[in-house]
Amino acid sequence: MDTLSRDELRTLIEERGDACVSIYMPTHRTGDVQQDPIRLKNLVNQAQEKLVAAGMRPAAARELLRPVHNLEEDTLFWQNHSEGLALFISPSTLRYGHLPFRFNELVAVTDRFVIKPLLPVLIGNSYFYLLAISQNAIKLLRATAYGSDEINLVGVTPQSRADAVKYDEYERLYQASSTTGRGMQGSPGSVQFQPQAAIDQVKNEILRYFQQVDRGLRDILRDEKAPLVFAGVEYLLPIYRQANTYQNLLPQAVTGNPQGLNSDKLRELSWKIVLPFFQKTQEAALAKYDTIAGKGYTSNNIMDIVPAAYYGRVDTLFMALGPEIRGTFNPDTGAVKINEKPTPIDQDLLDFAAVYTLSQKGNVFTLPADRVFDHSPVAAMYRY
Repeated sequence: MDTLSRDELRTLIEERGDACVSIYMPTHRTGDVQQDPIRLKNLVNQAQEKLVAAGMRPAAARELLRPVHNLEEDTLFWQNHSEGLALFISPSTLRYGHLPFRFNELVAVTDRFVIKPLLPVLIGNSYFYLLAISQNAIKLLRATAYGSDEINLVGVTPQSRADAVKYDEYERLYQASSTTGRGMQGSPGSVQFQPQAAIDQVKNEILRYFQQVDRGLRDILRDEKAPLVFAGVEYLLPIYRQANTYQNLLPQAVTGNPQGLNSDKLRELSWKIVLPFFQKTQEAALAKYDTIAGKGYTSNNIMDIVPAAYYGRVDTLFMALGPEIRGTFNPDTGAVKINEKPTPIDQDLLDFAAVYTLSQKGNVFTLPADRVFDHSPVAAMYRY
């Protein structure tokens, strides 16, 4: 995985047990790459110590982490150079990802996986979708400022040469009507163009095709709030808008034939379109918080926010990425305890609040480390 889909995130969030191990480490694309397996080995050893400290037998801890130790010697595994590596291990799970951004080393053993370091590429103000349509292919990317993953569309959207022929025909007719007048014939000796009815017929065929594409994308985007950018030749954009039912298709598009552009270039062009949308969305959420603050629907107290997130009350969570608040939460009593001296069962309560907000379809916005709410690195707007 280079980025996590919402379904994969939900799987990680919902995993519970006495031995959920999360390991994060920065890696190297070039330079000191041979040290990365050694760093992983050291972190896995730390995880084993934490498992034993939490009550697991040493032999059981070694067996749980054995698949990760196997990765240390896997040369193919280390050929996928990236900025960071994340691993999630439990008795029933082994998931790992080479990620296109760096984070600090972290080893955590709790009753769930830690996902806070992934928030910059997992939440709604950080990732977007890009739909690139050319004559020979349809490509859907899930992208961030850092990188992108292509989503498999086999069986989801129709793709055939017959559809490409429609594009060719429509482009010929469209260009002809733009230069000589719709439905008009050229001067003697020039190419004879089709009447407006022919243009409309081909346009309607493309519209029906795009409607099929839109239906195919609904299963992928049904729970999403992230923006969608269209990439394609300009004359296709209004036709696709007519077929589209996804509410967050952005008005701006990457125009031109995307067939000759790789995923990185498409992501780069799309990010320029998406960034103002993200900034506007976050600013609107912060403005709403300021408007309703003090009226019983907001809080910047982690002691209140943690149980509210757990019970599904948090609609929007704001959090600074740098700080940690270590402590425990008792779901039976709703009691939150902050520990100045960490214990083996402590967890980052900011991570806890983010996990439960996301799992119950709330919004999470990450802010710079120095952004605080009256000396608190976290704030929330409640649903009720």
